[in-house]
Parts: sequence; structure tokens; C-alpha cells
Amino acid sequence: LWITSQTDDKLLKFDTNTNTVTQTIQLPIGSSPNGLVTDDLFVYIAMNQRGGILVGLDENSKILKVDKSNGVIQTEQVVGNNLKQVVAYVDKFTKAD
Repeated sequence: LWITSQTDDKLLKFDTNTNTVTQTIQLPIGSSPNGLVTDDLFVYIAMNQRGGILVGLDENSKILKVDKSNGVIQTEQVVGNNLKQVVAYVDKFTKAD
């Protein structure tokens, strides 16, 4: 289970069998991560980088693509302002036997 911490700007991997955090990934300071979605290899995080004189406003909204295996941010895509969630689009079909 992957969880974001808005106050600490972190991505956490949580083991639901042992109720422990097994991996902590520091996100950019002030990123205020809001939502996430995962696939087999990556975690995609909606974030609103805060900064400048108008600290109370959401600025520089981005989607971060983080590699699950090593915690490295692969890409940052600017998508506008005040981003709240991210949604996955599955572009393949799986046949159930």
C-alpha cells in the first residue's frame, strides 16, 4: 500500500501484513502531495508545489512519476494549478480465465 504525507512531503510504502512502513521516499519540499495511483512499476503522485510570496496559493501543480523499485523520481510533468487527484488510464486488456 502506498501513502502520501502532505505535511512531511513524503511517499510511504506500508506493509499491511505487519502494519509497518517499509520504504520512505522524500518528495520535493513543499510539494504537498494530494493523491496517487500506481501501476506495476511506478507511483504517480499529484502535487502542488508551494512557494514564493503567496505561500497560501497552490502553484506549479505537477504529476511525479516515481520508480517503485528504487524511489527515484523519473519525471515531473507540470499540469497547471490546484491539482487535487490523479487517475490511471489502463490501455491494455486482461482476459480472466
